[in-house]
Amino acid sequence: MTKFMNFDVAKIALFSLNTAHTDEHYGNMVTYLRIKGIVPPTSENPPQQAPK
Repeated sequence: MTKFMNFDVAKIALFSLNTAHTDEHYGNMVTYLRIKGIVPPTSENPPQQAPK
């Protein structure tokens, strides 16, 4: 347990909250990239392997 905004909170709950917050920022960034015509790296097709 740890203190967060004057409350006792489990550390894993804070980790989960921070992860969700980061994901929201990433979602906003992806939106702006797409508006500018840029494909986000996580949406690109992976490079094809050369045939053997």
